[in-house]
Amino acid sequence: MSDAIGDVLDEVLTLKASAKSARLDGDWQGALEDLDTAVSLIQGHLADAAPLDAEKLRAELADALGSVGGIYRRWGLLSGGSKRKDLLSRSVTAYDAGYQLEANLHMGGAVSYNLVNRLVGRALLDPDSLNPEDPRHEELLVELQQAERVVTDQISGPRQRDPWAFCDLCTLKLLLGDDEAITALHALKRLRPPSFVYSSLLSTLEPIASAVDDHHLLLARIVSEVAALAGLTD
Repeated sequence: MSDAIGDVLDEVLTLKASAKSARLDGDWQGALEDLDTAVSLIQGHLADAAPLDAEKLRAELADALGSVGGIYRRWGLLSGGSKRKDLLSRSVTAYDAGYQLEANLHMGGAVSYNLVNRLVGRALLDPDSLNPEDPRHEELLVELQQAERVVTDQISGPRQRDPWAFCDLCTLKLLLGDDEAITALHALKRLRPPSFVYSSLLSTLEPIASAVDDHHLLLARIVSEVAALAGLTD
């Protein structure tokens, strides 16, 4: 990696740390400004970068766009009315862009963050699409099944001990209404990841649980189990 690209990546890392701090303070706009700066910085160096450097930059860009999606989602979930819908839509757009980069990285099955969160975002934006009787359900179902196959393949290969992969698989199976979500959760427990992994999974599942009907017993059960694993309940 060239020294110039190394300096760019160091600056991106600093910006992402600043964005995380702003997010924790509830400064959504400040976090987005830091991430937008990081995205512009990466994009400004991509065209002239050597192939290996460009790959690193694209990976960082995908991660930064995923972080943008996460900020918009958190902000949107705390908002109401048309603002909520607008922010959640922006979240999905960011995740979609990050996914397109992820899908074309030569490192292949190393990541699935944007892949999964773009679908979670669609479910949060339009909870009725999770209802099999809804006309939009079929389209979401196809995408969920495709994503499930990708993550399952990754777990069979380079990510067989990656707790985040099992978090993604559990989330996808829940959105599919598949009882095997319990199996995925138990596999995650066997890896014994730290509590912050469960807290992250919970932050994804709780908004879905609040958006769907109360009769979704499987989701309610897993949310309860994950909360206990995160140390948030007795």
